Amino acid sequence: MSHFPSCSSSSQSVKCSAETSSALVMEEVSGSHRFEITRYSQAIKLVGRGNYIESAVFYVGGLAWTIRYQPHNYIYGDRYVGLSVALASDATNIRALYKLELLDQDGDPVSWAPTDPVMFTDRANVMAVPTS
Repeated sequence: MSHFPSCSSSSQSVKCSAETSSALVMEEVSGSHRFEITRYSQAIKLVGRGNYIESAVFYVGGLAWTIRYQPHNYIYGDRYVGLSVALASDATNIRALYKLELLDQDGDPVSWAPTDPVMFTDRANVMAVPTS
């Protein structure tokens, strides 16, 4: 609720007052996206060290996102892969909580890692996952 200032005047002064208020209502949204890489062994041969394979854009909470998979993790070495969620919208300073699961060929979870809320700016948040 917001009111315009109300003013009163006398011969010696003008007095104004205003009342304002605001509310922040946090909306919780959730979604999921399955990123499947077919012909995996052929696909990773095409991806050089430090590069990634990116999912199609998907939307959660009115924002565009992608998942990035790095088969050759340049930070932790060949025994790890890199997984990340990237903000594909023009928005900045978006805080989100997410969980990534890595599934094997049968669809069973191999490993997963929940995260604390992350502030997305213009970069992805990379998580290293052991391959064995």
